[in-house]
Amino acid sequence: FIGVYYARDSIALNDIGAVSYFTNAKICDLAGLATLETARALSKHTFSTAKIAALTQAQGTHIALVYDSWYTTVGGLPATWIKVGEWTTPNCVVCGDDTVSIYAVDPSVAPDLISHLQAFSSNLPQTVVQKGLYMNTDKKLPGE
Repeated sequence: FIGVYYARDSIALNDIGAVSYFTNAKICDLAGLATLETARALSKHTFSTAKIAALTQAQGTHIALVYDSWYTTVGGLPATWIKVGEWTTPNCVVCGDDTVSIYAVDPSVAPDLISHLQAFSSNLPQTVVQKGLYMNTDKKLPGE
């Protein structure tokens, strides 16, 4: 998905493996492996929702693909992000969580992100459970 639509953009992730290997995307790593500022904040126990917002804004990040469960202890993800979808791989053994949430970090990109997810959805394995705004084309985005 990233390779098709966002291969050279700034993307917030917390599982950087495949994206960093297969694309030239600029990664804002919210787990701290590829983004030094994240690693420093985590080691100093200053990583927070506000820090996530500042990091992604500083890097010009427009979308995020993350495991929501990783951010409950720091206050969650920024409220300004719009969750447009989720991909769940039941019983995933090599993932950090079974569900990857897909966000428009910049709300202005939500319509394009939804269109890209709709166009890409048939490329996902049938075992992936898809849900979210992009699956419900009759629903409006928050604030519309």
